Amino acid sequence: MSQLVTPNRMNNFSTLRILFAILVILSHSFELIDGNRSREILTRVFGTISFGVLAVDGFFVVSGYLITKSYISSEPLAYLLKRVLRIYPGFIVAFILSIALCEYVSPHLSAITKGEIYDDIFNLVFLMSPYIKTAYPGSFYPAPNGAMWTISYEFHCYLLIMLLAFFGLFKNRKILLAITIFALIAYLIHPDKYMPYAVMDSSSSIHVHIGVGARIIDKVKSISIESPKDDFRFFGIFLVGSCFYIFRNIITFRPRYAAVAAVLLISCLFSKHLAEPGLAVFGGYLIFWFALHVEALSISKFFNENDLSYGIYLYAWPTQKVLISRIPHITTYSLFFSTLILCLILAYLSWILIEKPILNLKGLYRPKDTNVRQIIEGT
Repeated sequence: MSQLVTPNRMNNFSTLRILFAILVILSHSFELIDGNRSREILTRVFGTISFGVLAVDGFFVVSGYLITKSYISSEPLAYLLKRVLRIYPGFIVAFILSIALCEYVSPHLSAITKGEIYDDIFNLVFLMSPYIKTAYPGSFYPAPNGAMWTISYEFHCYLLIMLLAFFGLFKNRKILLAITIFALIAYLIHPDKYMPYAVMDSSSSIHVHIGVGARIIDKVKSISIESPKDDFRFFGIFLVGSCFYIFRNIITFRPRYAAVAAVLLISCLFSKHLAEPGLAVFGGYLIFWFALHVEALSISKFFNENDLSYGIYLYAWPTQKVLISRIPHITTYSLFFSTLILCLILAYLSWILIEKPILNLKGLYRPKDTNVRQIIEGT
């Protein structure tokens, strides 16, 4: 049996999340300039996925592990409060600033309609990307913050953990594993999975003039029922992380096994069918081996206390859009390094002024003095 050898917070998870956030910036630095994803580094090497896709999937694998651990060690309402406090405050501020930056760059924002304002209120509540029709006109991906669309799926996964626990599906590890495999297969066979790649011209949003009730219904549908491919993708990958936690006492982590996992991962990356499943499974093994079984790096100790990855992810897109708009001939790597420096500053300010102080409020909720229910941990 493999036991976790790293004490609480003495791990490399935060460093990995920072790395994933940086990879998103790198990937978008190629694509946002001219809309050509084929120039992106990982896409050129393997012809399947980009560093952006790899990073987002990595985020979800790590989140699946940590969120499952959090739920099992928490009272349900305390768990939900922590998740809301972690996601919403930083998101709200970045959402508003993303729109404000559009006003700074685009003089056409004064034409924003009442319908767009309503849409953005609903988008904010449902953790979706802001929508401004006149944002960054004439550019590729003219969305105020196109990276925010994954945040709603992240929060869906938090709720999924509660739902699985409510129905007792954590009581049998085989059931959880079966659900995970089903979600991954459903994603692989979904007909939209292999549609030719096309440049998006707007963020996901509802912008027709309909009633409030119908708008809410359509908004819910737009992020769930009408997006089964993405539901299966993110639920499946998130649950892979959950399985790594639930099966942690029987998974053996060794450097030689990590080397084998790396070889298998690289092999999978050449296949458009196996790239993401391989990333979730073999990449997941590498992630948890490095995070929990390699001595915590010095930089990890800093990032464990100052979690900047969320802020970097939230502010990267609007920062890149502003730089591209203001410096039309900016090169890919100039865009990357400039964005990285600015986002590190913005993320640190977000953490110190918004995220960390709000997270401290979780202590205001005091669950009743009862034993924390024990959902199976494989023992």
